[in-house]
Amino acid sequence: MAERSGCDALGSPDFEGRANQSSRIHEDGSVDDYRLGKSLRKAGFDTETFAATLSEREERINTQLAVWVACGARSWIAVEGPTITDRRSWHCELPDGDVEILCGGTHVEALSAFSSIRVSLDLSDPQLLVMTTQVVGSEPEVGERR
Repeated sequence: MAERSGCDALGSPDFEGRANQSSRIHEDGSVDDYRLGKSLRKAGFDTETFAATLSEREERINTQLAVWVACGARSWIAVEGPTITDRRSWHCELPDGDVEILCGGTHVEALSAFSSIRVSLDLSDPQLLVMTTQVVGSEPEVGERR
């Protein structure tokens, strides 16, 4: 796992780790709330530029997600022990490099399980970014079981 302070699993600034306030997972996606408060701005985050470029960011995110889904990368969960409280990490072999992040759920064996993953970004409240993720599973092939 990337252990660089302030960086995510691919070496980019860790917005998720710094700003995530809540995450609600449902059957076909999730809703994540990110607080864009004073401490984030003190750390160098430019909320005004972020807000002005929100639609372009959403488009770039969805383009990147489409590339990752199209590659069908293998993914798996590594568990440090046999109990429910043992640490779990999600791994995926993305074209940009292998990633590992902490997780608390179950996951598909490959990104090919999805026909699409898309996000929408909502900044109605300038202090709160709401990211809604919608996933669509791929159709099983004839005779294939899910």
